[in-house]
Amino acid sequence: MSRKIFLFTIILLSTLLPGHTLYTANTFIEHIEGSAINIYEENGNHLFSTAMEVVKGDRYISEDNFEYIIKEVTANKAVAKKIGKINLLAGNQAKNQGPFELASVKNKTVAIYHTHNGESYEPGKHNVSGKGEIHEIGQTLKESLEKIGVKAIHSENLHLPHDGFAYERSRATAVDLAKKNPGLILDLHRDGVPDKNEYLKKVDGKIISQIRIVIGRQNPNSSANDQLARQLKATADRTYPGLIKDIFYGRGNYNQSIAPRSLLLEFGTHVNNKGEVTASAQLLAEPLKELLYGKTTPAGGGKRIFRNLFWIILALITALLAYLFINEKNWQGVLKRIKKIIPLEILDKNPDDK
Repeated sequence: MSRKIFLFTIILLSTLLPGHTLYTANTFIEHIEGSAINIYEENGNHLFSTAMEVVKGDRYISEDNFEYIIKEVTANKAVAKKIGKINLLAGNQAKNQGPFELASVKNKTVAIYHTHNGESYEPGKHNVSGKGEIHEIGQTLKESLEKIGVKAIHSENLHLPHDGFAYERSRATAVDLAKKNPGLILDLHRDGVPDKNEYLKKVDGKIISQIRIVIGRQNPNSSANDQLARQLKATADRTYPGLIKDIFYGRGNYNQSIAPRSLLLEFGTHVNNKGEVTASAQLLAEPLKELLYGKTTPAGGGKRIFRNLFWIILALITALLAYLFINEKNWQGVLKRIKKIIPLEILDKNPDDK
């Protein structure tokens, strides 16, 4: 009798604790290779695939910003009903400012950690006992943020093994990061879908693996997390269209109850290669900066403007030299023509002259 009372108390507490999920040995273990579920529209068109748990009532926003709700799940197949096209920024006071007024948040730090430490990519092992390649992706994102002036923290705490209790173990890391009051907290993962084309996309002239945003529906911050996810996707859609693949709202917590500005990001799947994933991490830094600081540069960022300007100037100089060479027949003649255009004192000035 006392054993039954104890078990009943544990179950009751798990339902009363806000945003806290009681994990059992039968809990669906997410991001495991080969455990993918295929989601279809009601007309039979394939919508997306994921190695996350999918249950009735889950929601989804596609790359082209159509919203769906999961109506039926059987084995490895689910059916989603289309709700309609949405405005990601609906309800925001300004299109260049997040729902949390992130531009006014004093601490702009981005905190990064990994619940599933062993996740890796092809051609190597898909899971390792220790720090997988997902840690390298986290470090790439950190360094890319710092290059553009955004402070970042990268926790490499281990929460092994990769099982149903991993989120319980990583909760302490998330709490520790939240105490630093960062602007954003990001838990980086990779998917377990066996088709690499599920995430492949040409963005900014490069083939990259897209990024999926995941929101846990069972936490008190789900509404705030939702607004943050939509704002990030809207920002990335302007800067690098196609970088953010979609947003998935799954049953669970994912430790997002700890802070309202926390997201789970899936960087490709295990059959993508690390180079494709690294490229997407590098691109993500710019939308994250805009999310934190507001829109300060045109879409694509200042680096792209200077890069284009450099090539334009180089092309003009090349064309001018080619024109002079055609007319003068040799480089000595070209130099004489240039000296006629540019004052001699600039070309012939002796460093010792005063």
